[in-house]
This record gives sequence, C-alpha cells and structure tokens, in this order.
Amino acid sequence: MLTAQERDPDWLSELSEVDHKRWREVYGFVSNFLSNAPDGRNQLSYYLASQFLQYIRDIEGRRRPGDDFILSSFQSIPFDEEKAFEEREARQVLRSLMPELRKRLAHSKALDFSAIPPRVRLTGAWDVVSFASAKSGQFTDHPHLSIGINTEGTSIALILPNGASGKYWRRLRKAGSQGLSECLLGTARSFEPLRRPVQYELEPRIMLQILQRHFHARYHEVIDGQIRFDLDSLGKGGDSGVKPHPGWVPAASAILSPTRSVNFQVELMALYPFSKNSISRGPASFFQAVKRERT
Repeated sequence: MLTAQERDPDWLSELSEVDHKRWREVYGFVSNFLSNAPDGRNQLSYYLASQFLQYIRDIEGRRRPGDDFILSSFQSIPFDEEKAFEEREARQVLRSLMPELRKRLAHSKALDFSAIPPRVRLTGAWDVVSFASAKSGQFTDHPHLSIGINTEGTSIALILPNGASGKYWRRLRKAGSQGLSECLLGTARSFEPLRRPVQYELEPRIMLQILQRHFHARYHEVIDGQIRFDLDSLGKGGDSGVKPHPGWVPAASAILSPTRSVNFQVELMALYPFSKNSISRGPASFFQAVKRERT
C-alpha cells in the first residue's frame, strides 16, 4: 500500500501480507536510480523516471502552506553552476527538506528547537524553525531560524523579527557598537573551522543584514532600506578576499538605536552558494552543516 502518510494507518495491523510504503520512499528510490545508473541505462526507463520526479516536483511546488503530506524526500540542493535556480523546484526541495531538518533540530543538545511547523503562509522558497520556548503567538513574535533557497544560494539565518518582544531589541540596543562588534567577531571566529573554499569564495559566507520594510495586504513586502555586510569585513578577511572596513558595525548600531517606530528585521545569515562543490549538494553533508551551525 502506497500513501503519503508518515505513520502506518491504524487499520494496517488488521491486514496480513500488506506492507506500507510512503511516496517519499518511492521518490528516493527513483532519484537514486537516476543518480547511480550506468551510462548504458535503458533510455525509456531513464525518461519515465525523470518524468515521474518532475511530476512529483510540480505537485509539491503547487501545494499550499499547511499541507501535511510530503511526497518527495530530500536528495540535495539541485542548483549549481550548470542548473539555474527555479522557484517552483526550490519550494519542492524545501518541502522535502524541512520535516527531516525539524526532527534533527528538535534533538539538538545545544538549543531547544521545536519539531512542530508553524502555520505560516509562505510567499517564496523559505520556511521557519521556531524555538521550543516560543509557545505562544505567531512565529514573528519570537526569534527563530529561517531556511531559504533563492537566487543567491541556500541560507540558514537567525532572525530577530520586528514583532519580537521588546526585551530582545533592548538587549541589542544596549550592547551598542562595541558590544555588537564583539558579538559578531566571536561569531565569525566560531565559524572559521567550518569554512571551506567553494568557487571563488569561502563557504559559508556569514552576513549581518538589517531590513526596514512595510507591507501591503499583510503579505506583499516592500523594502524601504537595507544594510548588509560580510563579517569578514570586521577583521582580516583571511582567504575570502574581503577587505576590512571599520564603518559597518557603527552604521548598523546607529540605524537600530534611534527609533522603533519603523518595521526593522535583523538577520544573521550563513549563505551557501549554488555549486557542485557545496556542502549543500548532499543530504548528509547539509544536515551535518546545520548541526554544526546551530551550536
């Protein structure tokens, strides 16, 4: 019996000689067939398998937020130097990635993440992972992780949203330029053992971004202002090629300090480029990267 349910149906135990398989298992089997088949593979089998995967991706790309059934399994981030980013496929990849990612993060010993997906209307190829301590309100009421796939690459970001409790914003402002600089330099140093050369840059790039926004009809975002810089610009930059500049942190601190009458969002982001050599190409490597970054 083939279903999209993760758990075996309750009535399955009443039937003999019936096995339960999930659509995501079939998807993984076909993906492995295409990846590992020899060059002399049957062209008809290759065509049918490719069409099957495309059919599943199309269905998943059209599914609405809150749909619980997953038809595919996460294989890798498919975009690289030869395969261009495509948003519908990116949404499908994210849908297959998030259930397993949430499960692994929920077992974290470093931070307490929730395995329950928030009910959120997604407007692109991104999703969120909440902290278990955020038991009430919307996910935008608390700091959270955001996983995204866009034209730049794959990102894992710690988000301080505009609607978060004032205690978080007060702590950020109280730190001032000096405290913010020390925090970001410490973050950059902690990532050094994890970074590796990919294309012409080191992976991942660690970025701080501040956005000022307003919205039309709640979901249509308009960017009013933006500051973003690579944390390598705070020090020597190492092998990344980024030259240091002392003005970024004071500028960020000055932007945040005067007022809370505007809609601000702060993001600390690890960005992985689309490349065949990226750690995000394989599921095991990608999950290991997230496991390291959450600490």
